[in-house]
Amino acid sequence: RANARYILPVANAYAQKLIQSGLKKEKVLVVPCIVDLEQFYRKPDPSIKSKLNFNKQTTIGIYVGKFGGLYFDKEAFDIFAEAKKIFADFLLIILTPEDRSDVSFKLKSVGFLEDEYLVLKVAHHEVPDYLSVADFAFATYKPSKSKRFLSPIKVGEYWACGLPVLLTSGIGDDAEIINQTNLGATFSESRNSVHESLEKIKEQLKDEDVRIQNRALAEKYRNSEILRDAYKKILLSLRSE
Repeated sequence: RANARYILPVANAYAQKLIQSGLKKEKVLVVPCIVDLEQFYRKPDPSIKSKLNFNKQTTIGIYVGKFGGLYFDKEAFDIFAEAKKIFADFLLIILTPEDRSDVSFKLKSVGFLEDEYLVLKVAHHEVPDYLSVADFAFATYKPSKSKRFLSPIKVGEYWACGLPVLLTSGIGDDAEIINQTNLGATFSESRNSVHESLEKIKEQLKDEDVRIQNRALAEKYRNSEILRDAYKKILLSLRSE
């Protein structure tokens, strides 16, 4: 670290930690995990829409990823169940590489019926189609001190498709961004916190500009120009030597 020309952390929280440890501020360039904004955007008429059984009153929540490890497992399903209570007509979409029967069993164990969820394994390029029919998204990370230094790619992809995100408190810079902008909501592990955060998202979904506002977060915090500017600074610095 001491001999590096530059260090590129993915979160401001870790950048500050590096600077406080004695690293020169000029050597630290924050580059979050960027999103391809031309691939991830809210499609007005995604091809999969006709395959899904829902009506205009249905609220669709979506989760993309695995369970366990970095993420909640049992707790995530309890959170999904809480969303089912809050939204009168709720459909849950889970895109995961995990075994469908195992995920379905866990959903049924918290009260989901067969027609209230969809569990699929899809290619990465298909994910925007499913995000485009959703109303909000779940990002259920296990909390820990080190999670402050993450830059979850799924949060950026959710934002890019205009989705408010329900995110665990203390995750990367994203949790602070969500709290400051009041777009999406963060939660702690208590049931009351999850309930209040989902109610907050329910209220946000009444805003007709909610898609534009969340897309703007991706454009500001996860665009490729951030990476391009960092590389440009490094190359210009090396060229001038």
